[in-house]
Amino acid sequence: MVIRISDNGVGMEPAQLAALRDGLIEPRPSNGVGVRNVQERIHVYFGLEYGVSFESAPGAGTVATVRIPMIEGSPA
Repeated sequence: MVIRISDNGVGMEPAQLAALRDGLIEPRPSNGVGVRNVQERIHVYFGLEYGVSFESAPGAGTVATVRIPMIEGSPA
């Protein structure tokens, strides 16, 4: 299952997008939970091929994509 959330906002500079992506895979001390927690939980439950990813460009908005497997027997 693929869930895409997009906006038409200001987008992110490449360095900001890289920092967001790095935060999803590189352990960092943090007091928050947020996106990295969701990423870690998806990896634990479903494997590294699933998770959260981001695409963005300045002036073009941002797209967050969540990939999780369909569970057999669950409602579509």
